[in-house]
Amino acid sequence: SIIRRTADSPLALAKPPQKVGSSADSGHASVCTPSTNNVVGPAVEVTTGDSAASNAPDASAYMGRFDGTHSKHASPAMAAMAGSVDSKDASVCMLPTSAKWSVLSSRMEGLVAELSELVSNQDAYCVSHSRAEGKAMCAVREKMLSTPWADEWAQRRTMFSYGEEMSTDPLEAVFLKQLVFMAKPRRVLEIGMFVGYGAVAMLEGSPTAQVVSLEIDPYLKDWLRSCLSDAGCAELTQRHEVMLGPALESLPKLTGEFDMIFVDANKAEYKAYVE
Repeated sequence: SIIRRTADSPLALAKPPQKVGSSADSGHASVCTPSTNNVVGPAVEVTTGDSAASNAPDASAYMGRFDGTHSKHASPAMAAMAGSVDSKDASVCMLPTSAKWSVLSSRMEGLVAELSELVSNQDAYCVSHSRAEGKAMCAVREKMLSTPWADEWAQRRTMFSYGEEMSTDPLEAVFLKQLVFMAKPRRVLEIGMFVGYGAVAMLEGSPTAQVVSLEIDPYLKDWLRSCLSDAGCAELTQRHEVMLGPALESLPKLTGEFDMIFVDANKAEYKAYVE
């Protein structure tokens, strides 16, 4: 028999149907499930008969390959042996994909390759084609990369051990900047500042926006102020307020309205921030 959908929405079965019975009147089978609504989604139509059986694909049979992509090789090793891949900048079509190959291991390797492209290369591609980092953003990023965070932590100048991974990512920061540019919020609340790369991006996005950042570490407030001053961007500090202390203690103290909120702090407290 062939089970086919009667609607476009997906079908999810909590349990397999417990009984399939034929219907002499309609020529279709009926799917019977327990009374606990095990079928979530549209009804399914089960078709029986010689014509349906003859057209039904055998799931256990070899299906051949699917030529729906332009991938030329089934694995990076095969591509390398063919001399097609000699650098990281090689054409994406030289890499394996998850859709073309009939061998499961090749499909899995293709899936990993696609994820690698998405995770490691797509952001770099977007940033390389969207240079929207302003003077202040550049100063913050460069100082962050040159700051010896391990030494600062060892000397207990910082409250925690920091690293660049705690900063707003450059692509995320440019996105924030674009949102502020388009929406033109009067006041923005940022929960979790770190070095202020995201905050400065939003300040650059609009010449009038006010940004209030909640940050727990006094070291970072002074770090950002001196960074902007040294870079000749001290005027941004006039539109930037940094409230020190745990965010859950600072939030009840806020007054006025905010047109935009950016949350990038202690992930375990996100629900409490919203509440």
